[in-house]
Formats: sequence, C-alpha cells, structure tokens
Amino acid sequence: MTDEGQQAMPAQTALSLGRMIGELAAIQRNQAEANRQFLGALQTQVGRQAQALELLAARLGPALPPTGPAGMASLTLHRMTAEDDAQSFLEAFEGTAEACGWPAEEWPVRLVPLLTGEAQTAAMGLPPAARRDYAAVRKAVVDRLGLLPEDHRRRFRGARLGPKDRPFAYGQRLRDAAARWLRPTRVETAAEVL
Repeated sequence: MTDEGQQAMPAQTALSLGRMIGELAAIQRNQAEANRQFLGALQTQVGRQAQALELLAARLGPALPPTGPAGMASLTLHRMTAEDDAQSFLEAFEGTAEACGWPAEEWPVRLVPLLTGEAQTAAMGLPPAARRDYAAVRKAVVDRLGLLPEDHRRRFRGARLGPKDRPFAYGQRLRDAAARWLRPTRVETAAEVL
C-alpha cells in the first residue's frame, strides 16, 4: 500500500467510528425519552392506586387490623415442646411479651397454657394466687427444671464434644451454659442490686 492508502484507512475508520457514536447518541436520546414517558405513566398509575386504596380504606374504616404493638396483642404463640430449652423458651416469651406491649399482669395468663411437661406441672403446682404472678411462675419452672446457676455450672463443666456433635453447636451450648451460670438473673433496677 501507498502512504495515501495507509492514511485513508485511519480516516475511514475515524469516520465510521464517528457515525457509530452519533447513532449511539441518537439511540440514547430516544431511550431517555421513552424512559421519561414510562416514568410518567408509572407515576400516574401509582396515583390512581393510591386513590383506590384511600377509597377502600374509607369504606372499610376500622375493620383493618391494627399495626404495631396493638396489632400484636392478639399474637398467638406456639406451645413449648419436649425439644425446647425451657430457659430459652421463657426468654423468648418475655421478649415477645415486651415487644407486643402486653401488660405484665397478662404474662402468666398467657404463659401457663403454653407450658408442657415438667414446666406445666411446676406452674400448676402453685396456688391460684401465685399463678397470677409471672415472677412466681418463672421461678417455679426454673426451680423444677433445674435451671439454677449451680445446674448451669454443672452442665458447663460436664459438657463434652461427642463423636456426632457439631463443633459449632457444642460451642453454642457451652456459651449458653456459661452465660446462664455467670449471669443467672435479670436485674432490672439498681434497687434490686442492693
């Protein structure tokens, strides 16, 4: 090839690239306009749906279920099973009761029907007046099932990794036993500490 032929090739390539870039820019402008139109249609649709929901809510009025803690007041909990750790079950119950905003007076009434086995026997063994006191019910269950700090100390010290145990699950059991042994009670106020 001659020098002129070699110079014409980059010029043609540059012209082709320029045309391609111009076409891509035109495609991009067209796509941006289509996106704007689609966004406008979506906004119109959202507005119509919001109006329809407002009309529906106005017709239903208070029939809609409440949300937040008031909506969780009717939450049903599952019964304790033989496989459940009683202390974890009690802690989960307490967390749920607090999250739902249940009055403390309702806690024993809601808990006792959920207990099974020895935990239920412990609760039902209390006098009727004591069964209305959550702290008394909790203490009876903890005492009956051997969930005292000394029992957790024995579990921690006696824990062994068996051949079929998973190391992670074994570590969690150790951690739970140690935490319950070393922090056995929940202290709510400074007066309880003194």
